[in-house]
Amino acid sequence: MSIMMSRFHARAAIIATAFLLVPAAAAAQTATTTATPEVTASAAARGSNDNLVSAFGLLGYAYANSGFGLGARYQKTLVPVGVIKSGSVHDEFAIEGGLDYYRYGFDTFGASWSYNEIAIVAGAVWNFWLLEDKLALYPKIDFAYRFGSFSTNNGVASPVGYGGLWIQGAAGAAYRVGALALRAEAGSGSLRLGAGYTF
Repeated sequence: MSIMMSRFHARAAIIATAFLLVPAAAAAQTATTTATPEVTASAAARGSNDNLVSAFGLLGYAYANSGFGLGARYQKTLVPVGVIKSGSVHDEFAIEGGLDYYRYGFDTFGASWSYNEIAIVAGAVWNFWLLEDKLALYPKIDFAYRFGSFSTNNGVASPVGYGGLWIQGAAGAAYRVGALALRAEAGSGSLRLGAGYTF
């Protein structure tokens, strides 16, 4: 089991490193490209999730049972002009961080537990803008550290294997209505629905 987990963490680290190096490569390419001020201004005026603050309702399934919760995120664009040079589609690279809260319930052979968890989350997002910059589709990878506590109805020892470091891949969409963004994400450990506002 420990060997399998080590291999999983090694592969996850390789994927995460590759994903996070893409924005740096795009930034280097942008810096070395001689773009006119008009092109740069036009790209900056396009759709963006820069300074987007979002709130989510959560369905978590990272453990044996499903849990429900709330989450909050702040997104900051690092590379507003990505690697796609198309008139109808453009991309941007961003980071997004925040907090998640989950509550899980477990019942086994007459024993029941409740589990509350708070996660500190940070990740990388690659936004692809479509439909005249109204719709952003994106893959993302999140890194989280989860803190949790159990309570039980009969003093039975709490289960093990909860909390700690977590890595999640996800895909999502954000539909813009002015400064408001309606958002949905599906990940390897959770589903989330919510809305955000650009400040």
